[in-house]
Amino acid sequence: MKNMINLKTLLRLVGAGILTTVAASSVVACGGEDTNVTMPTKVSQNLDLTNDKGEGLIKGSIDVVTKPEAPVWKTSLDTNNLATKLVIGKSEKVLGKDSDSIDFLKNVLKLTVDADNKFNFQDVNDISAKVEKINPTIGVNTTKNDYAITGGTFMLQFYAKDTTTKLGDSYAVNLAVDLVNGVVNSVIPTLALADFDTSGILATFKVGTVASDLVGQKINLGTNLGTTSINDKQMREIMKLLGNKNFEFVVTEQSVPAPASGVWPNWAASDTLTVGIGSTTDSFGFTKTATLNPAP
Repeated sequence: MKNMINLKTLLRLVGAGILTTVAASSVVACGGEDTNVTMPTKVSQNLDLTNDKGEGLIKGSIDVVTKPEAPVWKTSLDTNNLATKLVIGKSEKVLGKDSDSIDFLKNVLKLTVDADNKFNFQDVNDISAKVEKINPTIGVNTTKNDYAITGGTFMLQFYAKDTTTKLGDSYAVNLAVDLVNGVVNSVIPTLALADFDTSGILATFKVGTVASDLVGQKINLGTNLGTTSINDKQMREIMKLLGNKNFEFVVTEQSVPAPASGVWPNWAASDTLTVGIGSTTDSFGFTKTATLNPAP
């Protein structure tokens, strides 16, 4: 029978902490000369950024694909042709959806109308937008096994056709609150022995070395970042994105049980250690684990 440690024990090992959350802010422009300019509610709704209550509709997540060694926050917002959501249809000449959208197109995005108060659709289509900064508020999800986005904002900036001339202010748009889907479990890399510090208890985890009971022992990420794998560095960067949350790595299971005779066998190449990943800051274990094989 495998020697195991339950989740409750893991949680005791990883400690406890308290989270604070902040109330979501309104869509307010930051930067530029007018620091208190707000995006009209109707414009934000037409752009599918917020609902009629000002609550964010755009989700945030951690991007570990674009640059695996340096994860960053990303949003679900598709900025392609974003401004065209403020007009009706895609004909050569189009009307604005409402008075707020028309005002935004004319006075913020600097577009002109013809004698029929219509915009040139291509001019609207030439406007680009970029998400330039993402500031999520981090809390614990409802199942208490992951971190989740409980609020925060991202910055949205519009640009002229040349993609360099800024139009209007940089607006702080509310992020969607999502307490169900966590942001860490899905991006934890597949960790191996090379990603951990092998100078401690893992120094004896070698093929041919006498096995011992390692369940319940804490291990640390490696010190030679990036020399064998980028996963250790990725884990550290994920912790930074969460506001320097501290993770613990605890051996929760091993394939070699305690022998009834008291004489431990040697570690074999097929043996494994299962490592639970938990939060020391907020006292929970992630559902993702790491499986380690002994060093040759």
